[in-house]
Amino acid sequence: MLRALAALFGLALIAGAVLFGIAWSHRGAHEASIDKAIKNFREHHGASTPGLLRPLSGVYTFVGTGTEHLSLLSTSQHWGPRIPVTVTQENDGCWTFRVDYSTNHWQSTRYCPKGTVLRETGEETYQSFDFVALSVSDLNDVTCNPPIDRLRIAAKPGATWQVACEGRSKSRGTRFHARGSDSFVGVEQVRVGRELVPAYRYHVDRALTGSQSGYERYDIWYSVLDGLPIRTTRSVRVKSPSPIGTVTYKESGEYVISSLTPQR
Repeated sequence: MLRALAALFGLALIAGAVLFGIAWSHRGAHEASIDKAIKNFREHHGASTPGLLRPLSGVYTFVGTGTEHLSLLSTSQHWGPRIPVTVTQENDGCWTFRVDYSTNHWQSTRYCPKGTVLRETGEETYQSFDFVALSVSDLNDVTCNPPIDRLRIAAKPGATWQVACEGRSKSRGTRFHARGSDSFVGVEQVRVGRELVPAYRYHVDRALTGSQSGYERYDIWYSVLDGLPIRTTRSVRVKSPSPIGTVTYKESGEYVISSLTPQR
């Protein structure tokens, strides 16, 4: 009887290990739903009138690839390949640009046009990593006060200016600083389907200090037509303290718009 129970217990352990292995191999992020983004836009937002440095509101479809890697248990997850981007307008003329990289990662940036300058007042970033038995998530809030210039129509290629923003983790209650520069590279053509779209290319370089240390480097191409970011390349490396030691996060990827017409 005892041998029978031991055998059954052994089989149960093996079965549990197999199921855990299957769950572990299938854990992580999935492609964010375009239809869900459109549904959410229709329920909470509406159409808007575009203008100088103010694009049409709606859900744009981007395509891209990217990888996020966490040193804890060598955990990785990926972007896309389809990436919904939702643009919404506010009553004060500002607008938000939300990128859903995956079901586990989104980022929303708030832009405010002022004359021929497009400014950023801040951004929110949500991320989650799945470890089967539990998931770990964080929501970071960054405030730029005063707002920082992200696009200057009158800038000459090579123009560079310093920027500074303050961040905090809403989940952990910690704070960090983002300091660096924005540089105007020049006007370049971005292929959107069969069309070549002129865009202002900017290079962004940020150093993070405080509760998070590391860097963020990315290039953004803003449409000359309305200031909409139509292509982005990103490279991020950040170290954060944890109860089990320092955890390193790495991110790299690129995404580009597939149509200049949003869905609503």
